[in-house]
Amino acid sequence: MSAGKHEIGRLVVLEISAIRGSNLPDNEVLRYRVERSKSGWATEYIARIDSSEAALLVLDHYQPTSTASIREIFVLEPYRQQGVGTEVLKFAEVRARELGCCKIELEVHPLDASIDKALLRVWYSRHGYERDAGNQDKLQKIFRDTYL
Repeated sequence: MSAGKHEIGRLVVLEISAIRGSNLPDNEVLRYRVERSKSGWATEYIARIDSSEAALLVLDHYQPTSTASIREIFVLEPYRQQGVGTEVLKFAEVRARELGCCKIELEVHPLDASIDKALLRVWYSRHGYERDAGNQDKLQKIFRDTYL
């Protein structure tokens, strides 16, 4: 599932696809975030509403493990509070399962000053993420229906 369409409201379709090669986002903020996120195992995904760039997902998967890591979900300000982040998170989980992962993890860190860390932690918790052994900012979701 390197691409997907998700309905986030009446007649609004969010399309998510992998960023390939030098096909960087047009939006300056998203382009900057892609350029600084490049790593050996990360895949960057762009989310668009119609043809407008709305969000970025950076998902790591190191094949010898059964874990995927969300390195970043960044939703552009005009698209916040509209379900875009939730759909991007769901996409990350589906993609992790497709990669054979039994767990997805992340570290809670707001990507701009307008986002409260405690509220972000609660948001992930509402989506089934739990604290991982002592670090309140490291969260994980174990896919109970996935077997190694």
